[in-house]
Amino acid sequence: MRKPSRRIYAIACERLGIDPEEAVMIDDLQQNLDGAARIGIGGVLHTAAADTRRQLAERFGITA
Repeated sequence: MRKPSRRIYAIACERLGIDPEEAVMIDDLQQNLDGAARIGIGGVLHTAAADTRRQLAERFGITA
């Protein structure tokens, strides 16, 4: 099994003991984020480290 199969994301959440809605996936391929989104996992498309940090900070209300 591999990304973007829904099952791989479900297994990851099960093993982490979290609901998909509590998870955020960071990936550089939109198709993988789309697969995660189908079960409720939020996504951040990684294009540059600074942008990914900014998106995560906004999502979680983190201020520097």
